[in-house]
Amino acid sequence: MNHLGTQVIYLDNKSTNLAFYPNPTNNLVFIKNNPESLFLKTKIIDTQGKEVMVLEGLIDHIDLSHLTKSIYFIQCLSPTENIIHKILKE
Repeated sequence: MNHLGTQVIYLDNKSTNLAFYPNPTNNLVFIKNNPESLFLKTKIIDTQGKEVMVLEGLIDHIDLSHLTKSIYFIQCLSPTENIIHKILKE
């Protein structure tokens, strides 16, 4: 028997319990996460769609200091959710 997984996709964090701050940022982005959500992978994607960072495991912050000033997308992945949030690196 095959089971299809359900994946919920949210753009930005209005429908979730995730918070990304500060935004805009100079270096560090902090992530406030709902303890019930298990985001096991976090990706940083540039405006061209290229993955510039991939972080495994539960994290509470991301260091963007090595990235150039630009808009990036933070993608947080769990077995049931895919949340994408836009962040500005100044």
